[in-house]
Amino acid sequence: VNTNKLVGKVDGVDGLKTGWNDASKCCLTATAKRGNMRLISVLMGYDKPLKRNTDTVSLLNYGFANYQEEVILEKGKVIYHVNDIRYKPEEFDVVINNEVTKIITKGSEKGEVSWEITKYPNYQENMPGTINLYYNDELLGEIEFNTVESVKKNNFFELWLKVIGRVI
Repeated sequence: VNTNKLVGKVDGVDGLKTGWNDASKCCLTATAKRGNMRLISVLMGYDKPLKRNTDTVSLLNYGFANYQEEVILEKGKVIYHVNDIRYKPEEFDVVINNEVTKIITKGSEKGEVSWEITKYPNYQENMPGTINLYYNDELLGEIEFNTVESVKKNNFFELWLKVIGRVI
């Protein structure tokens, strides 16, 4: 049983909360997921639940018809490649930890993605680094990145052997 009459009856609607009080009147916060995109609508100030429900469906349908989710960076996207004798393995990739997406207008051109490193990872302790991520020169936020594999720092003896091996 759910007081949200849209759940199970409208494509993709899976929740969230109905309510009423003197100040806000009849309210509905609804969530819907179609494909990989989730939208949330919030409507307040209605006198009747039926009009509120109709407008919620219209708002969600408008969102799904006019917007789409664009993958900005895929999980595992290589930020840079390391080739450093001080580590083992000596060569490894540094990658984005999670997929990053953005909601854009349908039919619009794919935006330009860029980033700047704000903190390098600590390879030995598997501590992630961060980048500032930009989409069409607009800052989207700070994103974590790290190595895929475990990386250790060579001790003095291991490093000395590598250097001697390269000299010989």
